[in-house]
Amino acid sequence: MAGFNATSQSPTFEYQERPWGDLIIGTSDELQALGLGVGFEFPSDRRGRLIVRDPRGFRAEIRTDYRNGLHVAYVVFPGREELLEQKFEIFAPGVKLTYGSCSAWYSGTAEALCAAGLAKIEHFPGHPGMRKVIVTIYPDGSVSQGHLNANDPRAREVGATRIYKLSKATFRCMRVIAAEDAKRKRDEIDRRRALLEQQLGALPRPPRLTGHSNVVLLGARRALCGYGSTAANTSRTGGVVIDFGSHRPVNP
Repeated sequence: MAGFNATSQSPTFEYQERPWGDLIIGTSDELQALGLGVGFEFPSDRRGRLIVRDPRGFRAEIRTDYRNGLHVAYVVFPGREELLEQKFEIFAPGVKLTYGSCSAWYSGTAEALCAAGLAKIEHFPGHPGMRKVIVTIYPDGSVSQGHLNANDPRAREVGATRIYKLSKATFRCMRVIAAEDAKRKRDEIDRRRALLEQQLGALPRPPRLTGHSNVVLLGARRALCGYGSTAANTSRTGGVVIDFGSHRPVNP
């Protein structure tokens, strides 16, 4: 795959250099050997996450890969967060949009989705007369009363909407659109993403995590963030090596 380098030191370990930062896959021991999450309990399922600082001082989010039980660390470099929003664009305040083969998917709270004009609040799952998890709305605004697994041609018509309850506060609206419109929008997003990857790929990268030391010069991180050269920033700290190895939790 273009855009990153991968190395494998063991059958379970992989270090990928992505345009947005580092993606590191391995066991908890392998990640801790790099200084990630030392002294903390790693998440045990895919819903959990651990937020720490890596030895270079960057924010690292550690998750569990439900497919193989390994842990995945996302280390995003400052100013490159946008690349993590794969295939997403902001449709309205609080609403993310992505496209399927013949559908548009909108994610957000019920309030945000309603404010964006995507559905009426009384049609959301859990409201009186609505199903608890999934509600189908036909293009004419009427609500499906049939079984969800039944073959329902009207639910596949352009303009039909299906609302999914993901959690207590989060929902996804799937709206059927023409296949050619969906492809055109996906291609537009891919072009913008490719251009951004090219621009960010030309920027300097910090040293890779090696596990040899849990200390880094503060100037190395400040230089990456645009605060001047490593030498200049080192002199401001009196040449002191700053230890980022305490791994205190940080705000997501």
